[in-house]
Amino acid sequence: MTIQQNVTVGRKADSPNRAPRIGRGVLLSTGATILGDVSIGDFAKIGAGAVVTSDVPSGVYGGRGSRPLTNCPDEVPA
Repeated sequence: MTIQQNVTVGRKADSPNRAPRIGRGVLLSTGATILGDVSIGDFAKIGAGAVVTSDVPSGVYGGRGSRPLTNCPDEVPA
């Protein structure tokens, strides 16, 4: 996982026991905010200044208008 500067990862007041779950190989770009009981899939990329309040599937670019990535590496078996 890569976390750039000024990224906020936190819980919401209405669900204090549920923190965000962040997968392998995720990029959290500058100023991104991840809030609440959300899951970010493996190899997802969250754009600069994005506010994530719902789940992001594996291999998706999240920001202003999310889209699937086309050259995402295959999942590695556990």
